[in-house]
Amino acid sequence: MLVSIIGIIIAVIKIFNNAFNKIHIQDIIFDVKITYSDKSFIVKALFDTGNNVTDIFTGNNVILISIDNIKEIFDNSKYLQIKNCLEKNNCFENLPEKFRLLPIRAVSCEKLLPAFTADKAEISNASFTKIVKKPTIVITDNCFQNQKYSSLINKFMKKTFLL
Repeated sequence: MLVSIIGIIIAVIKIFNNAFNKIHIQDIIFDVKITYSDKSFIVKALFDTGNNVTDIFTGNNVILISIDNIKEIFDNSKYLQIKNCLEKNNCFENLPEKFRLLPIRAVSCEKLLPAFTADKAEISNASFTKIVKKPTIVITDNCFQNQKYSSLINKFMKKTFLL
């Protein structure tokens, strides 16, 4: 009798745990469609509650995106310029036109990363869609180890679509 009660309790805990994890993932992982010069791509983005990065020049919210995701919207030479900038950690010499450097501070480092202003970002999940005009896109090296996302959106961006 005791064994079957313990079994039932374990089963109920597993059911609630699985349900919570599914709801939780839906609340923090978003599809983000970035549009720039009539080209676009879609990435999975993590809503990062600790990320409060904004563009110091424009005040715009920042979306951090892995370098591999931008291949679709830039020609090969511009892509290689940006990749070379990140690999050498020196972007002052060969920064592509319409790009700027933004200081990014993380727990383990502080660096200048290439950034550009996109035409728009469409951020969505199962519950809603929000269009952000002229977001700042910051390009990072392939620092996202988790395969569920390759981008980060900041906490200020989430607040804008809860209004």
